[in-house]
Amino acid sequence: MDRHIAFRFLLLIGSAAICRSRQNETLRSRSTDAQAHMDSAGATSQVTRRLRHGVQQGSMIAGSQPQQSTKRTILIMQGERFDGHLEYMYEPAVSTLREGFDHMPTPWQVEVAKPAKTLQEARDRASALARGDVMIWLGDDKKALLPSLQEIRVDGGVLFVYYQSEPVQECVFTADVVDELWDYSWHNLDACASNSNAPRLRYVPPGALRAKVTEHLPHPGSMLFFGNPAYRPCWSEVEKDMNGMLEAEYSV
Repeated sequence: MDRHIAFRFLLLIGSAAICRSRQNETLRSRSTDAQAHMDSAGATSQVTRRLRHGVQQGSMIAGSQPQQSTKRTILIMQGERFDGHLEYMYEPAVSTLREGFDHMPTPWQVEVAKPAKTLQEARDRASALARGDVMIWLGDDKKALLPSLQEIRVDGGVLFVYYQSEPVQECVFTADVVDELWDYSWHNLDACASNSNAPRLRYVPPGALRAKVTEHLPHPGSMLFFGNPAYRPCWSEVEKDMNGMLEAEYSV
C-alpha cells in the first residue's frame, strides 16, 4: 500500500474508533463579520446541514451565494516541532480544508503559511490579515501562541478557528480565545459541548483526497505505524502479539 494513502486511511480509522459519548448541551455561538460572511458562503464537503447537540456537522457551512465580491483571505497556519515532521503529518487535514474552500461559491483566497516555530513568526504572518479574514490554526503544536495573538482577533476583526488534532477530554480553548473550534472527532466535540463558554463547534473530519491508485499485494506485509515507537509504552507487547509483523516509520 502506498504509505501516504495508508496514513490517510489510518487517520480516518483512528477518528472513527474514538468512543462516542453523547451529551445534550446547547452551545453559545459568537458572531463576527467573518462568521456572518462564512455562514452565507458555501459548503466544504456535504451540502446537508444537520445539528447534533448544537454542533455543525458534515459541512463547514452550507448556504447561499455571498452578497459581496470582495475576496477575503483564509490563512491556514500550524506550528512545527524540532524534528520538522508535523507538516507532513497534517497534510491530509490541510488538503481537506483546501479542497473544501476551493469548492465554495465565494471568492475566498486560501493561503497555507509556512509552519511557525516562534510567536514572532506567527504574529508576522497573522498581522497581514484584514478585518473579515479568517485564520485557522491547525494542530496541537504551538497552540499556546493563540492567546498571545488576541489583538489580531479582537482589534483586527479576524475570525480565529482552532482545528483540533488530538484526542481530548475537555475544551482546549473557550470563546475567549477562539471564535470556532473544528474537530475530526465527535468524542472531542462532546467533551467541549458541556462548557458554557465553548466557542462554536463544527465537525470537520478529513475527507477523501486525490491520491495514487493502491495496488494490494496477494500477501500483505507488516502493519505500518507512522510515528515514534519510543513514545508508545505498549509497542514491544504489540510487536510480540503480531509476531514481529509491525514496522514504524518516522523519517518523513
